Amino acid sequence: MASEPLPATLELQNRLFTPSRRQKPEAWIGALVVTAMLITTAVAFYYLIPSEKPDMDDVLRKTKDAFLANPWDVLLFILVFVTIPLQPLLAIRIRKFERLILTESEVRYRSAMPKVLERFSPGWVVSWNDVTRAYFRQNTRTISGPLGVELVLVTLRGERTIRPLQWIELGSVDHDTFPQILRKARSESGAGLRKLIFDSPVVRFVSRRTPPFRPEPDLGQLSTPFAFEDSRAALGTVILLLVLLVYAILDFMLNHEIYATTPPYGLFVTSGIIGAMVAWAVLNRAAVPLGETTAVALLFGCAFGAALYPGLLRMNQFTDVTGLQTFRYVLKADLSLVPEQTELPVLRFPDYLDYWMHLPPNSVHEFRLRRGALRFYQVDMDPVYARMRQYYRQQP
Repeated sequence: MASEPLPATLELQNRLFTPSRRQKPEAWIGALVVTAMLITTAVAFYYLIPSEKPDMDDVLRKTKDAFLANPWDVLLFILVFVTIPLQPLLAIRIRKFERLILTESEVRYRSAMPKVLERFSPGWVVSWNDVTRAYFRQNTRTISGPLGVELVLVTLRGERTIRPLQWIELGSVDHDTFPQILRKARSESGAGLRKLIFDSPVVRFVSRRTPPFRPEPDLGQLSTPFAFEDSRAALGTVILLLVLLVYAILDFMLNHEIYATTPPYGLFVTSGIIGAMVAWAVLNRAAVPLGETTAVALLFGCAFGAALYPGLLRMNQFTDVTGLQTFRYVLKADLSLVPEQTELPVLRFPDYLDYWMHLPPNSVHEFRLRRGALRFYQVDMDPVYARMRQYYRQQP
């Protein structure tokens, strides 16, 4: 059977960022997850913001006041919540428009990195005449199976690596997605895995234009991709991660008790780092590939630190033997609420200054507080939110 002819110039694009007609339910699942996150965020804001119609002018005024009071905090907020989310968008744009171009005389990688950042991922060109050796290797430190296979081109000036299954022909709309390749690789072994690599456009083009092409080592010895269900430690870590994440979201939304003083954010961050280190050690000991280990460990640390925020409130609540108690507080001119009993903490609600500003100074207000075995006070905000909603409903 004659080989399918290839063009003299072959332009390839990244498979991961190219839509396919073979798109399976993964895309729908991803869309549902994103939708669920947006709905969860909207519901959380509904319960946390007492005003039915938040005033944008008021939000801008609060932001300006916060910046004047402590500009570094606001700059840090912008860095974390504005700059960092832009990074994955930039990465998506780069991967979507990057190109690998194969010609009769050379192979060229064209980066889509903006000019200012081009040095972090520069383009490159390798002439076929400069290639002294071409071989395959499996980069198991990053990802297992065919997706971790690299084609290494050795020249006198160094090496260039290409992942064959990463690249598909430009304009392709009928190709396997990454999850489909993983499933296919796990269902096949030996010659089947070898066929996946040699059927890729990169290898077909190179093998026909640089004879003889001898892959080293034999691709028939490739290992199948790692799957979390193959390792109890890995599967258990992922399940625990999801449980912590769901708990953190749900309990944060449902629990109306908050910290009476500034929450121990340092403890949350430290605990998250320790949790990530423990998860990394467990997964590394279970021989999970480095890429999966690092990603899951980081997510586990974030989930553990986030779950600790409502978790401490719950532990303090469950170990409280006296229950919620009502205490009287006096509203001062600086909008702080000072307790009539000196052993209680001073309460401040910087997010709701407009509500407290309409109340007369030195007015007395009642709050329900509790103190459990963790020895910190927490406030039941349910009656406070009810009064706030009633106030905002009466506003024109």
